[in-house]
Amino acid sequence: MMRGLYRIKADGNIIEQGNVITTIGKARVLDSVSGRTSGFAGAIAAGIGTTTPTINDKALEYLVGGGDVTVSIPDYVNEKIYIKTSLPARDQYEIHELGCFSTNYASVENPSNGGSILLKVFGSTSQWTAVTGSFTMVTTNNRIGADSIQYAINNTTVIGNASMVRDLSDLISTSTFDFAYYANDLSNLLVRFKVDDLNYYEGSFSVTNGYNISKISKGSFAATGSPDWKNINLLEVEATSTLSTGLVVMDAIRYSTPSTADSTLLSRAVLITPQTKLMGVSMDIEYVLSLGV
Repeated sequence: MMRGLYRIKADGNIIEQGNVITTIGKARVLDSVSGRTSGFAGAIAAGIGTTTPTINDKALEYLVGGGDVTVSIPDYVNEKIYIKTSLPARDQYEIHELGCFSTNYASVENPSNGGSILLKVFGSTSQWTAVTGSFTMVTTNNRIGADSIQYAINNTTVIGNASMVRDLSDLISTSTFDFAYYANDLSNLLVRFKVDDLNYYEGSFSVTNGYNISKISKGSFAATGSPDWKNINLLEVEATSTLSTGLVVMDAIRYSTPSTADSTLLSRAVLITPQTKLMGVSMDIEYVLSLGV
């Protein structure tokens, strides 16, 4: 029986985590053996999602980093294949999920093939402006970057924004904006993509207590004035609390596009114990595929 597991090398230790091989992953093995494709894996990626893996998964829940496969080593005695990569030193995040993909990492991120592109990380380097209310930088309840932006909201509404010059007109209406954040006792959470203060698109994200990965489609954003997705200049977030314990910690927002081709996700795992990938330090990831032939 074909099986797989991920090995993470961190702080001199090796952490192992079993996986679910997707339907596409099983087909990829057969295609490789029959000569229909060349090779099995092209990249390994990390994410912050925690949804239980299934054989039908087509992407990570929330992609944050990854790298191309650097080497594939066959073990003829034990009937295994060792597939290795190294996560780049430039990024920092918690690893909650891992995925092995048939394509290289650039293709995994490619929006034209169901990819996912980071728009903003809400941290100390984000140049965030408080419009109403005040924020602090915190290292708790965040999964991306060294810190995140926190608003403690006492029976009121807070608003903040940051410059973001983007052309989002090519995104189809079923593309989603994916907001990663922690919330406590919020009644409302809005995101606006603004041309200016009179012309913008607004989306309302579902709010539950705890860490959220909330996704809404581009087509669900309501227009005020006469905005144009081609000329977005500002990203704005508004949060409302009806209790004195209101809290929001903003981690990151990205967009994802629906796949127009066959999925390239071969396997996916959610870690029992999340691992921290520190900035300035690379991290070795190994995927071990046991063929059982």
